[in-house]
Amino acid sequence: MSLRISLLLVALTLIGAIAVATKPFQLELDRERFFAVQAAIRNVPNAVIIFGDSIVQGAVLPSEVCGLPLVNAGVRGAGIGYFLRHSAQLLGSSRPKLIVLAVGMNNAATKERRQVDFKNRYERVVATLASKAPVVVATVTPIKEGYFVSKFGYDPQVVPALNRTILTAPNTRAVIDLNAPLSGANYSIDGVHLNAAGYELWTGAVLRGVEAALGCSEKNLAVQHRDRRQVGRSVELSPVAVGG
Repeated sequence: MSLRISLLLVALTLIGAIAVATKPFQLELDRERFFAVQAAIRNVPNAVIIFGDSIVQGAVLPSEVCGLPLVNAGVRGAGIGYFLRHSAQLLGSSRPKLIVLAVGMNNAATKERRQVDFKNRYERVVATLASKAPVVVATVTPIKEGYFVSKFGYDPQVVPALNRTILTAPNTRAVIDLNAPLSGANYSIDGVHLNAAGYELWTGAVLRGVEAALGCSEKNLAVQHRDRRQVGRSVELSPVAVGG
């Protein structure tokens, strides 16, 4: 092989490597939300982080729990695959005090049911998160009759299987049951997203679970509950928005 050809091959290899290195960051769903969550996590040390979908993103949460900063890391439309691909990017070098994983609802939708091995992906995500901080997992809330069920194929029959995976996942510190408290009446606005009464039950269960995992007092929880009532909703959910 001539020197000229060898140099040409080296040049083409370098060009290819540079092209890969400078390839635009590929991110599904809401890019602005991704970078906002990433910045919040990296700028707040010793935080309690709650990963999840639009149910988490739309929750009214206090700024602190047990004296620790609380980061709402919900992303509208996220399923377990989103956090498999992006949790490491979101966390960076941060070392949270506790991570809550409240995801799975979107894996009950028709498209996700066909394409995703939920158990395998869920356990991989938990293992990744557990390398950063203790992990508390939360069960999927019930799916009721409503717009999202008829329009996007959210199947209530899938939820028990999702929750069995969540309940038996290794590498977890504790489980927060979000299904049982909401299993009675229809606490949704569209079969998936929660109404005000549903969020009251949901948020109370999450905060009690976090408090138990951190071992802080009931007095702290009372303060959080008071503060939560003084905060407006962070995101207004729309019944025509795609993805839970």
